[in-house]
Amino acid sequence: MTQSKIAQYRGQQGFTLIELVVTMILLAILSVVASSKFIDFQNDARKSVMKAVGGAMNSSLDEIYALAILKGKEQGNNSITIEGVNVPLKDGYPAVDSSVGFPQINAQLKAWVDLDIVDKDTANTNRNAGVLFSDKSTGGEMLFVFFTDHYDQKGAIDCYVKYENKENGPIVEIVTNEC
Repeated sequence: MTQSKIAQYRGQQGFTLIELVVTMILLAILSVVASSKFIDFQNDARKSVMKAVGGAMNSSLDEIYALAILKGKEQGNNSITIEGVNVPLKDGYPAVDSSVGFPQINAQLKAWVDLDIVDKDTANTNRNAGVLFSDKSTGGEMLFVFFTDHYDQKGAIDCYVKYENKENGPIVEIVTNEC
């Protein structure tokens, strides 16, 4: 190198170690703040989805009951066919028959509620099959809707919609404590 170029490089200065460390700390703080905001948005979105599922169920219950009245099936145990699927009824509202398989329960749910949902067996083998999956209680005649990515924690996480048709009518419970 020539003497003039060496003198030119000596006049330039880089960042000091302290400046680089301070910059890295500031970037770390910004990323923590940004990620916590993103996580809050994700939780809010999950809560909104569960509320929408519960709202769709409640709206559909009114339609099913009206259809049961039109067909004279609003009293006792009956069934109606919706879009080719036999849906059991109890006093005009959908009943949950816990003795049938997960795919059949899911088909019945999809017949009376317009949801993009997969059954528990499908969610078990393919977690990417759908965002939501349906499940049933073993003997309590209850139906649940969970997020598929919560599959392994479904019994321990408070983020679901529960439907049951009790003696005094259907109940849709929306639980969003841990979404």
